[in-house]
Amino acid sequence: MAKLRVAILGATGGTGSAVAKHALERGHDVHALVRNVEKLEGIFGGALPSNVTAHKGDATREEDVRALLASASPDVAVIAVGTSSLEKSTVCFDTAVAVARAASRSFYREGRPRQRIIAISGAGLGAKPGLLMEKILVPALLKEPLIDALQMEAALLTPPAEVIDTVIVRPYRLTDGQATTQWQVVPEDYAAPIVIRYTTRADVAQCVMREAESWEHAGKIVNVFTGGV
Repeated sequence: MAKLRVAILGATGGTGSAVAKHALERGHDVHALVRNVEKLEGIFGGALPSNVTAHKGDATREEDVRALLASASPDVAVIAVGTSSLEKSTVCFDTAVAVARAASRSFYREGRPRQRIIAISGAGLGAKPGLLMEKILVPALLKEPLIDALQMEAALLTPPAEVIDTVIVRPYRLTDGQATTQWQVVPEDYAAPIVIRYTTRADVAQCVMREAESWEHAGKIVNVFTGGV
């Protein structure tokens, strides 16, 4: 397996840090765009491993993302930003716009190769979200986060594939459980269950890195889940 340069936006969050750690376990180099370097160091026990590079900046700022891409020349960029709030937020969309614009500038003005992007989105967005998700949870609780996630997806899937090549990963309800061998990847229009499935962040990290290494679902949207009925 070839060593990859993996850029991560949102590496200090729960899911982003899981992706960073699993990338290291797989022997890859990690380049993390973070606002707080000390927080990133804390994730790794107080000091960054030799194959982790911190790039200080804001994932929603095009110039900071462009600097990351220019410095790291990543084989794949992972968008793992998000918020735990159910209030209105545009952090996912703003990050996607910044990444798409930075990658476009890199491609058209600087002659760099197209950028591979894996974006961690939200579940229940597909063609068959299920009655519980569509009629109850989204209207009552999840409307704003899912709007942000959908807008992020649209921003990443709009540019031509010659500029960016994107895989959208939609995990079901995220938990902090351990990595398993039970996680599954299913197509975008996979019918949702009556009881919502769950996905451990560690399994999302496994899924993301498998995609980074194989690029199996290029240009597609997939759901990933660990368990549920």
